[in-house]
Amino acid sequence: MKNFKLIVDIGNTTTIFGVFDDKELVNVLITYTNKNSIGEKEKMLNKFVFENDYKFTSGMIFSVVPSESEKIQKLIKKVAKLDVKIFNPRSYKNFKTTVETPNEIGADLIADLVAARELYGTPALIVDLGTVNKILYINKSKEFEGCSFLPGFSASLASFNEKAALLPDVKDFKKPSDKLGRNTEDAMIHGVFWSTVSFIKKEIETFPKGTKLILTGGHCKLVESEIDNKVVDQFLTLKGMNIIFAEMEKWTLKN
Repeated sequence: MKNFKLIVDIGNTTTIFGVFDDKELVNVLITYTNKNSIGEKEKMLNKFVFENDYKFTSGMIFSVVPSESEKIQKLIKKVAKLDVKIFNPRSYKNFKTTVETPNEIGADLIADLVAARELYGTPALIVDLGTVNKILYINKSKEFEGCSFLPGFSASLASFNEKAALLPDVKDFKKPSDKLGRNTEDAMIHGVFWSTVSFIKKEIETFPKGTKLILTGGHCKLVESEIDNKVVDQFLTLKGMNIIFAEMEKWTLKN
């Protein structure tokens, strides 16, 4: 029986339980942060741990949804018999930045930046496609220079429904064809998808030659075939969290 680390990424839409063997991501359990109740998550995590016979020796929670953090912490204690701490972004100092408000950089952004720096090198433009689409740039000196936020696919579709009474509520986002939509729902999806793809293509052109383009997040697979010269790593954020946790474990041992 191997000993594994449990790294948890609590995002606005999904809560991902990642199992790591040292640096290797060996398995993930993806749940919905709000759609799945804590009782449902308990059943899913119980099955996940039992069927794979996981024995966790350490772990950490990274969260952008504070109201969920302690719930998941207690759940892990109950199911996996493991005490895990909740990552405080203010406590992590092993990256450089030139932004005006470094205290506003969240756990997910730090993880993306660390993973890009350690796994793929710099300079890099990270495109994290999720509830909020995040465009992050880390320069050749490994400094985080800034970012751009834009609504994710689902959020963009929801805004149509909120502002235009006659437009339908589109529940499931799918990749559209390259042709214009032939009904209202397809037209909405078409506009949201291709405007995002066009933004990414235009954005990478504004950065220095040789900048790596890294696509990640829950929707990265939808756009990968439309964008050239890129790296696709759906779980970049989770891998960055594991790197950070490993560093923090070493710091604890030294002190």
